[in-house]
Amino acid sequence: MQNRASIRVTREDTDDEAIILRIWHEILHAIGQPADDMARRAGEWQSMSDRLVWAAWQSLSRPTDVPFWHRKFYAWLTERAAAGAGGR
Repeated sequence: MQNRASIRVTREDTDDEAIILRIWHEILHAIGQPADDMARRAGEWQSMSDRLVWAAWQSLSRPTDVPFWHRKFYAWLTERAAAGAGGR
């Protein structure tokens, strides 16, 4: 089968949000959205205030691969898909 997705969940995954974000990520891929391109597309999906926080976040050596940023990016991708941009 070609169009398959899998989500790995372990005993350590006690946070429902992490699991939901993984599922959302795979759904975005399934509809042709670039769910792996959060940092590369930052200029497209971030507001000016997001850009300032993103820069400050990185200057403190904090990882950007966290639910706070994923929620914002996935919401933007979802709206983008609804508007007909990208996708299959």
